[in-house]
Amino acid sequence: MTSRLPLVHLVRHGEVENPDGVIYGRLPGFGLSDRGRAQAASAARHLGARIASPPRVIASPLQRAQETARILMEQLGATELVLDDRLTEADSGFEGLPRRFAPGPYLRRVVRTSSWRRAERPIGVARRMGRAVREVAADADTDHVVIVSHQFPIVMARIALTWGVTDDAGPIAVRAAPLLFRRTGCALASVSSLRFDDRERASIDYWEP
Repeated sequence: MTSRLPLVHLVRHGEVENPDGVIYGRLPGFGLSDRGRAQAASAARHLGARIASPPRVIASPLQRAQETARILMEQLGATELVLDDRLTEADSGFEGLPRRFAPGPYLRRVVRTSSWRRAERPIGVARRMGRAVREVAADADTDHVVIVSHQFPIVMARIALTWGVTDDAGPIAVRAAPLLFRRTGCALASVSSLRFDDRERASIDYWEP
């Protein structure tokens, strides 16, 4: 293990092939579009200019994240992809419904099922993501770690790791996250590079294609 924590690069997956315009969330079978693969390749070139030796690469188990990770690995010379369930998409309870709000399907989902009740609270996403990133960074034997995840989890990880969210407490910013996260940059195939100068709270360098 290096004497200092590595740089951790949080990469959002590229654009997804989604011709029906549904909320895919944690549903299987949603891979990258041609544009998404090009976006991932752009992120790979950005990281390749910063990373001299093969990094450790960890990804959400969802298809779009794995496909993005494989494109990054080819550019960066990494050979092993580790999957971590803690990096998966947040559970909204509305998977499979149209992205455009349609009152009928949404109301039926709320009334007839309990799936919406299992939706993750922002503080829960922040805690699992913060814990995962800290553990991966502490265990790494490389100077760089690349983590491929999803928009909301990455935003929550950034809040958790810059504000010091723990399992016992979280800042008001996390609780207000549904109102704030749309204003927080996390574009498709973007890279949020975290530097742990004090091993607790991180500073962020953000890049997007």
